[in-house]
Amino acid sequence: MEKLKKIIKDVVNEIEITTNLFYQQKNQEGFAQLEGIVYLLNNITNSISKLESEGNHVNIDIVKINQILTDAMNALENLDTILLSDILNYELKEMLIDYQDSIL
Repeated sequence: MEKLKKIIKDVVNEIEITTNLFYQQKNQEGFAQLEGIVYLLNNITNSISKLESEGNHVNIDIVKINQILTDAMNALENLDTILLSDILNYELKEMLIDYQDSIL
């Protein structure tokens, strides 16, 4: 569980960096940072799958995360970096912080 907490903390930090770049209209740098978020989100899902296969209950709603990521992908397809940043910052980051706080 500690590994999952660390990955979530890393994602939250990456979201803050990335969204700040997008809010400053530094889109090229923001897109480069976005790759790190995708990588870390993949690590989160792998960690959750592993923990659950070991019999641990992880209180993370993957369906809700997937919906947020779908919304983020739609914003990305429309090249709306401000909407993308808002989704990452105010929906995904806040949800991950809540989950991080609930992990024992």
